[in-house]
Amino acid sequence: MDITCDTILFLLLNYLFLALTRAQTLNILAFEYTRNLQEIPNMELDIGQCAHYVEEISPGVPVVRQCFLPKVQGQKLDSAKNYVLNDTQNIEVKSASDIFTYVGLCDSTVVSELGLLHKGECVAIEIASMLSFNKKTYIRAYVEYYRHKVDILELENDFTALLTAGNERELYLKNRSIGTMEVVLVEMKFHKKKKAALLKKSRYQSLSMRDWFSHAKAVAGEPANTKIVRLSTAKRVMEVKKYKTGQLRAIESALMRYEAEILETRTEIERGYTEPHLNYAFKPYHTQANMRSTSDRIFWEQASLVEIDINKSKIRHKALDRKCKRNFLPSCKLMKPVKKNIRRLKRKFDKERRIWSSLSDMRKRQLVETTRKQIDSFLQEQTKMNGQFKQWRKQQKALKKAERLRQKKLRKKQKKKKSKKANDTTMKAIYFLASTPPY
Repeated sequence: MDITCDTILFLLLNYLFLALTRAQTLNILAFEYTRNLQEIPNMELDIGQCAHYVEEISPGVPVVRQCFLPKVQGQKLDSAKNYVLNDTQNIEVKSASDIFTYVGLCDSTVVSELGLLHKGECVAIEIASMLSFNKKTYIRAYVEYYRHKVDILELENDFTALLTAGNERELYLKNRSIGTMEVVLVEMKFHKKKKAALLKKSRYQSLSMRDWFSHAKAVAGEPANTKIVRLSTAKRVMEVKKYKTGQLRAIESALMRYEAEILETRTEIERGYTEPHLNYAFKPYHTQANMRSTSDRIFWEQASLVEIDINKSKIRHKALDRKCKRNFLPSCKLMKPVKKNIRRLKRKFDKERRIWSSLSDMRKRQLVETTRKQIDSFLQEQTKMNGQFKQWRKQQKALKKAERLRQKKLRKKQKKKKSKKANDTTMKAIYFLASTPPY
C-alpha cells in the first residue's frame, strides 16, 4: 500500500493537534467515564459542563455526586474536516503494555479527581487482567478508532472558567470528540507451545479478524480454548465469551456478527444518524491546578502493570483452590494465608491508586516497588504450588501405569493357569477314553 506525502502530512498534523490538546487537558474515553456513573439519568456531558464524580462516604461505600455548576461560557467551534480520523489495525498482542498502547490506559489524574476507581477498574487494566501472556497462547486484536468530529470550547480568557468555579476539585469539559472505538480481541490457547509459535512467526496480513482466525486454524489447528473480548464505546458494550474445542462454528459466527456490527456503527456515525461520545478532554476550573507530569505517567503505567499481576494472582488462586478441593495435598494448607495476603495487598494498593494524583513521586515509586516485590513473592508461591500439583499428577500417572501393568501381568498369569488347567483336563479325558476297553 503506497503512502503519499499528503497522507504523511495529514497524520503528522493530526498527531501535533492531539499532542497539543492532550498537553493542555486531562483525557479519558467517554465510555470509561459513563460506565461508572450509571446512577445519573443523563450521564453524557455537554461542552462546558461540570464533570460528575464518585465519592467514598465510608470505606467500601461509593456514592455518585452530580455536579450542578452552570456551564462555562464560551464559543463552541465548528468541527473542521481535518479532525476526521479512521485508524484501523489488526495486531498481535504480546504483553499488557500493548493493551495500554492500542486501547489506551485511563488518565491517572482524571480517575483520581473524579473518583472513578471507587466504582470500577480502567478498561485497559480489566482487559489485560483477563489475558494469559505465555508461550502456549496467541493473542490478536482488531482495534478501530474512528473519530468523526471534535467539539471545542473556545474561552475568551483563562478567567472565564473561574466565574462558575466551585472548589478546586471540579473539572469541566473543554473538548469532546464524536466517534467510536471498536475492539475485537481473540485469545487462542493451544496444548503445545509449538503451535502458538507457528502463528507468532506468521506474516499473514488481514484486517478481518474472521479471516485471521481461519488462517490460524489452517496453520496451527483448532485451539484448545478460545476467548473473545468485545468492546464498543458507541454501543457501550464490553463482553467476554469463552469457547472450547469443537465450537469453531460458534466462534466464526460470533466474529462475523461483530464485523457486521462494527460496519453498521461506523456507517451510522458517518451519516449523522447517531453521535456517540468518544473522548472527553477535561480542564480544571482553576488554571493553577496541578496537571499530570511525565514521571506520573511512568509510575501510573508501572502501577497498572502491578495491578494486573495482582488480579491474575487472584484468578490463579481460584484455580489452585479448585485443585485442592479435588485432590488435597498437605501443602494446600499453606495457600490459605497467601490468599488472605493477596486480598489484603489488593485492598491496600487500590486505596492508594484511588488517590494517585495526590501522592508524591517518592511515595508512588516506593508503593510500586514494595507492592511489586510482594506480589512477585506470592506468584512464586503459586508457581511452586502448581509445580507440586504437576509432580503429583506425574506420580499418579506413574502409579496408574504401574497398576495397569500389574493387572495385565496378573490377567496373563490367570489366563495361563486357566489354559494349563484346560489342557490337563483334556489330557485326562483322552487318557480315560484310551484306557477304557470297548464293549
